[in-house]
Amino acid sequence: MLRKHLSLLAVVAAILWGCSTAAAQKYAYDSVPGDPLHTRAYTLPNGLKIFMTVNRDEPRIQTYIAVRVGGKNDPAETTGLAHYFEHLMFKGTEQFGTTDYASEKPMLDRIEQLLRGQKTVLNFAEACEFTGLSRTYMYKLTHQGRIPHFKPHGKHIYFNREELERWLLQNPVKTAEQKEREAVDYVVRKRRPR
Repeated sequence: MLRKHLSLLAVVAAILWGCSTAAAQKYAYDSVPGDPLHTRAYTLPNGLKIFMTVNRDEPRIQTYIAVRVGGKNDPAETTGLAHYFEHLMFKGTEQFGTTDYASEKPMLDRIEQLLRGQKTVLNFAEACEFTGLSRTYMYKLTHQGRIPHFKPHGKHIYFNREELERWLLQNPVKTAEQKEREAVDYVVRKRRPR
């Protein structure tokens, strides 16, 4: 995941570096009157906004990538998640940094596993992992309509975690102790005079 972010950052930096003042003149942009940095706001065809300004005092390129995954976008059941990840990604901790990926990978996998545990809608692979059922058997169950699932667009299969839990817990097998207790209760009820 960190590699993806770094790759994306490199691409954006290359785009910004490649847009010289002369080339930037070709594209429409917005600006704010009175802005001392003379920032130009370009909107790409895909909706991505790029804000560019030139600082001739420092020979560097600086980029920020803002995505809608901040605290206001946290799921209700995992508030604070964005802030937590911000600390992990940019600050690290004494035990968790960004310098040794091989040793960090198990921790990242554990975080991902915990996050998956919070999801309420599961895709096919996640449902197989959650239930412990093979893909083949899960396909058979969905095809036969024997397990609750959804196909919103007629192709991909999704599952509600709570419905899967109920499905998994159907047909409980009683323990020997439960069976014995039921037998004793039955005998006691039969002995009572009517």
